[in-house]
Amino acid sequence: MGSILDSSDSERKSSFDKDWGKPEDTRTNTEKRWDRERKEIHPALAAVFGVFFIVLLVFIGLTLFHDSKSLNESRNPRSGAIKYRESSVPSRSSLPATQAPQPKLELVSWNWTTKYDKYAIIEGLVKNISTENQKNVEVVITFYDKNGRFITSETALSEYNPILPGQTSPFTVYADYNPAMRREKTQIDFKRLLGGSIKWKH
Repeated sequence: MGSILDSSDSERKSSFDKDWGKPEDTRTNTEKRWDRERKEIHPALAAVFGVFFIVLLVFIGLTLFHDSKSLNESRNPRSGAIKYRESSVPSRSSLPATQAPQPKLELVSWNWTTKYDKYAIIEGLVKNISTENQKNVEVVITFYDKNGRFITSETALSEYNPILPGQTSPFTVYADYNPAMRREKTQIDFKRLLGGSIKWKH
């Protein structure tokens, strides 16, 4: 009698669970397989993200350590890094010496004369000793008295324009004569017309 009651209670409980308990699993086999795969993938993804996070932390730590070390070296004048930077700067003695500009003209000869006690005349020859044509060569004559005081200055272009390399050109410069002019105080120079001086030699 007791077993019959137990069996009856078990059947009623099963019927109750079926009707009012947990719902039956109505998913298809494909959905069940996807659910199992998701459950398997989630732990794997968590492990991958964990490893990536650890690697990222290590990289950030190494970067901060390197930057801190570089900053300390730059602040410490005794560090090898500063010595290396200082030694990498060339000293003045190691820099190549810049060549002085070479003369382009040579004053071959010149003569100072007067005419009618009215004009001072400077005549001469100038040679192009460079490898380039010398254009618009202007001769500048400056007159001084015996005490070196300035009297006047006159200019004139060379007769040849341009003066070719190796060529010698005559020139003539006229100035109003002043009895205070002294030949030994007269100065000659060369420059470009409306330009700067030209380096020359005697």
